[in-house]
Amino acid sequence: MPSFAEKLETLRKEAPERYSSFTLDLTAARANVEFPIAGSYFYIHNGTDSLATITVRFNELRNNPLPVVRGEGYKLPFYRMFLTNAAQAGKSVTVVVGVEEPGDFEILQNRFSVDALVENTLATSLWVKNDGTTSLYVRDRFYAVGQNGVAIAAAPAAGTILATTGALATARIFRVQYSWSIQDADGAAGLYLEHRTAADTDYVNRTHLCGSGAHGGGSGHGEHFFNISANQRIRIVVAHNTNTYGIIGALLTWEETAA
Repeated sequence: MPSFAEKLETLRKEAPERYSSFTLDLTAARANVEFPIAGSYFYIHNGTDSLATITVRFNELRNNPLPVVRGEGYKLPFYRMFLTNAAQAGKSVTVVVGVEEPGDFEILQNRFSVDALVENTLATSLWVKNDGTTSLYVRDRFYAVGQNGVAIAAAPAAGTILATTGALATARIFRVQYSWSIQDADGAAGLYLEHRTAADTDYVNRTHLCGSGAHGGGSGHGEHFFNISANQRIRIVVAHNTNTYGIIGALLTWEETAA
């Protein structure tokens, strides 16, 4: 086996191309586009995020497509490849193709620390996929979107909005967490959790959160999932209130589920 010094001398003399790389823009869809590049390694070195996905067929179109994301790759000899991707606005991947024997080209990585740091926005909303080799992915199931709420001490009238998501532009399932509180007062009060239409003229459905009796009060919290159409909203509104004093407050936190 040649020594390291001997390998260096061979490199100086032969100046071989051990790898090549290129960036693939995923904004536009492509279907089985041929890339006449030969190699023994195919690897996605980098990407805008770990959800940027392509598929590759090696050598012939009759071969089954293989999905690949950032941090994944394949070892096999190939003289060409066919790449396919759905349109993924703003996303790209960097492909590295090795042209040396497996013993002379190797990729080192530490995916767990990188992905967890870059992509995790909610520590309580993680799932972990371990493919059984060396790849570990951390991806969010939900993306934090917003929070809204208010506490009012001036005996808010029926119809007063205490918390609202505002118009939600994305048609998707949202997870909504809520809390409410009614301070001891001299009357009765109640609150609704409402899923509103896009025009905000009526509710799609509503839940009666509470209804305190005279000189009563209380608090509560919960969670609901809503299938939101574009520009619909969620809100907490005063259903009725006969108090002349006492604080009534509510808070909404909402998350958009991953596409």
